[in-house]
Amino acid sequence: MKKFFLFFLLFNLLFGSEKKTFKFHYVEKPPKIDGDISEWEEKNFYEIKIEDDIFGKVSGKWDENFIYLAFKIYDTSPMKNSGEDPKTCFKYGDTVEFFICTDKNYNLENKILPSHYRILFTYLKGKKVIYCFKPVEENSKNSIYFSSPATTIKIDWTGYVENADMEIKIEKDFYTLEVKIPISFFKNFKIKKGEKYKGDFAINFSDESGTINVLKVYWNEEYGGIVNDLPTEQKIEPARWAIFEFLD
Repeated sequence: MKKFFLFFLLFNLLFGSEKKTFKFHYVEKPPKIDGDISEWEEKNFYEIKIEDDIFGKVSGKWDENFIYLAFKIYDTSPMKNSGEDPKTCFKYGDTVEFFICTDKNYNLENKILPSHYRILFTYLKGKKVIYCFKPVEENSKNSIYFSSPATTIKIDWTGYVENADMEIKIEKDFYTLEVKIPISFFKNFKIKKGEKYKGDFAINFSDESGTINVLKVYWNEEYGGIVNDLPTEQKIEPARWAIFEFLD
C-alpha cells in the first residue's frame, strides 16, 4: 500500500536499540525463481512496515552458491519505473533494495568499507535490472559522483550483478518478486552456517504513473520517507542495519 501522507521523512527514534535479526534458512533444493512465492513458508517472512502500516514482506534462503530472496510488495501501481539509467533509476519509480556487509566483524558504525554493498532490483522498459552500488572499492578508477546543491557523495563502483536472476508476478495491488544473488559476486565472502553479518532491506515506491519516487521504507528500524535529494538518497547508513543470521 502507498501512504502518500508520508512524503516527508519519518524517523522512529530507535538509535541505540537492539537490532532485529533476519534469519536466512539453508536449503538443499534451491527455490525456483519464477515470481511465485507460494513455495516459501509464510512463517519465515518478515514484515516491512512503519508502525501499523505494512508495505511488504521479505524472506531469505541460502546455499553454498546463492542468496535467495522473496518479496511481496503491497502497491496500487505495482512495479512502475520510468528511469533509463540504473545508476539513478531509484529516483524514477519502484525498486526493491538489499543491503549487506560481508565483514562479519563489522560493528555497525557508519564507517563505509569495501565490504558494504547496496543491490537494487527493478524493471526498466520491461528488462530485469539487478544493479550494485559499492561506496568504497579499493583501487577504484571508475568512481562516480552524485551531486546536488546540498551535498556530493562518491560511489567507487557500480555495475550489474553477473549471474544473478529475478522474476516478478504483478497483480492489481501487489507484486511478488523472487531473486537469487551469487555469493561469488561478493569479494572474500564465504558463508558458514551459524555466521552473522549486517544488512537491511528497503522498498522504494513510485507515484501512480511511475515517474518519480515518493516513499522509501526500510525494514530494520521501520522508518521511511523521501528527502528529494539525489546524493542523500544514494547514501547508505550501516549503523541502522540489522543482523543477518545464516542458519542450518
